[in-house]
Amino acid sequence: LKADMSHAVGRSTLRMSATGADTRYDESLEPGGDARYRQRFLSVAAESEIPLGGSPETAGFGLVFGASVDGSDTPETGARPGRAAIWDWGAKAAGTYVFPGKATRVHAGLSRRTRAPSLRELYSGALGRFVVNPDLGPETLTASEVGITYGRSDFELQAVGFHHRLEDAVVRVSAGDGRFRRVNRDRVLATGLEFVGSATWGALSTRIDLTLQDVRLEDPTAPDAQRQPEYQPWIAGSMAIGGRLPLDLRGQLRLAHVGSQYCVHPDLARDVSLQASTWADVELARTWRLGGSRSRWLRVVGGVQNLADAAVYDQCGLPAPGRRLILSLEIG
Repeated sequence: LKADMSHAVGRSTLRMSATGADTRYDESLEPGGDARYRQRFLSVAAESEIPLGGSPETAGFGLVFGASVDGSDTPETGARPGRAAIWDWGAKAAGTYVFPGKATRVHAGLSRRTRAPSLRELYSGALGRFVVNPDLGPETLTASEVGITYGRSDFELQAVGFHHRLEDAVVRVSAGDGRFRRVNRDRVLATGLEFVGSATWGALSTRIDLTLQDVRLEDPTAPDAQRQPEYQPWIAGSMAIGGRLPLDLRGQLRLAHVGSQYCVHPDLARDVSLQASTWADVELARTWRLGGSRSRWLRVVGGVQNLADAAVYDQCGLPAPGRRLILSLEIG
């Protein structure tokens, strides 16, 4: 259930939102019997956008302030121990400045959010691969960023520097018997840069994205063999080039790269390294206008993902699918 509201107050805009969710899970195991689990979420948030020295349509300063309250409880936990409800707060403050000409925009922001563990994280045994930890606590993210965007009708480039501090981070550790256990670690710190760009030259278009980051797990109680943050590559990015082709076709070639990263190996009870991966996808698409009283269309897309059948490992010992053929039809 979700409800949103927006209201103009002078030149400012006030937005409010309320979201509720009720998750239920019925479990039947042999041996183990039947069990029912239930979790409820509630989030209420408000945000105010205030233009200063201009308007939303012209150059000038703008401020955004927001606050939220988030809650979660588990009224049904099968035969496992229950837990008290979790309530916490969130907040956001951000500022923007649009330069004259409106081609360049700078922004900065600071926010705090809390995430309660999901029902699956708390009580799921995941086919015997996880040791259940009903004492798992919420994690809190404090995020700050500064960015600049430059754009025209045929070109846009954005660069953002960020620092994330995740307190009581929910991470996986080896239980020592070939299984995992989710626990809270003191903190995970991530500092990095993000770049996103797009450009168009006649019939050709391109888009790039790149993330560079330094991620550290800090917890003096963590075993020496399990001190690397999982699935946090130092570099990840992609570049796509597309354009119009004969016979009204549109083609695209995409290259993607993910740098080396670490994961917890349950059998070895330590961190292991996953090697960097690079792969290519190719796609062809064609759109037909169907006519009639309404402007209807049919779009057919075909292509090959992981064209060179590269070995891509995104989990410990579990490679991603190799070369894949795709075909899709869309009607609108």
